[in-house]
Amino acid sequence: MVRVFIPDNSVTTGAGCTGLTSSSTNLAIAYSRELQRECRGKRVPPQNLHATLAFLGNTPVDKLDAIRAAAAKVTAPAFDLLIDRPGYWQHNTIAWAGCEVVPADLQRVSDDLRAALASADVKFDAKPFVPHVTLLR
Repeated sequence: MVRVFIPDNSVTTGAGCTGLTSSSTNLAIAYSRELQRECRGKRVPPQNLHATLAFLGNTPVDKLDAIRAAAAKVTAPAFDLLIDRPGYWQHNTIAWAGCEVVPADLQRVSDDLRAALASADVKFDAKPFVPHVTLLR
C-alpha cells in the first residue's frame, strides 16, 4: 500500500507535491505555527502542503496505472482559491485551512477526478469535497 498524490496530471507516491503558490505556502506555514502553539500537534512540512481533491488513503500499488489514467482524463483550468476558513476535524485530529466559497472550477475538477476514479474502480473517500490544506496532524 502507498499514499498517492496527483500533482499536475501525473501520479507520484510519497510526499513532495504542493500545488500551492509560494505566497499560499508561506501563509499556510504562518497559520500552522500559530495553530501549533494553540493545538499542539505536528506541523505538515512545507514541501508536503497540498490541496486534496480526492482522498485515496492507502492504495494498492497495482492501482497506480488506473489512477494515472483517471487523472490524465481531468483538465484543470487555473483559478484563484481564497483560503479564509480554519477548521479542525476532531475524529482524526487534523487542523486545516480551507475556503468559505468553493470556486466552481475547483469543484468541477474534484467532481471530474472522482468520476474518473470511480469509473476506473479506484476506491476513494466519498465524503463531500471540502477543499483544504492540512496544517497539523
